Amino acid sequence: MLQKVEGPECPGCGCQQSELVGTSTRKLLQGQQVISRETVERRQCAFCDRRFYVTTAERPANVVFVAAVRCPHCQSTDTKVTSTRGNERFHRCHTCQQPFKSIER
Repeated sequence: MLQKVEGPECPGCGCQQSELVGTSTRKLLQGQQVISRETVERRQCAFCDRRFYVTTAERPANVVFVAAVRCPHCQSTDTKVTSTRGNERFHRCHTCQQPFKSIER
């Protein structure tokens, strides 16, 4: 079943008249927890008949992506938070076993 909608720009001719051919959903997991969902729409241009994909990501508001904390002693990213006090976090490096502290800004 094709549904005609005004939507994203066709990469072939640039018009915004396309037909929705189908949709699918992909999940990005971290362990057992879903941290992001992507909806993939398959579309066909009403003008040039080119088929193309449009992806939209839905991220929950409570998910925060952070960069890995590097150990200041050996530069390893294999670290673990051992405790937290206010905006200070205390870590231990799994590679060199040294403790260190980071401050959240």
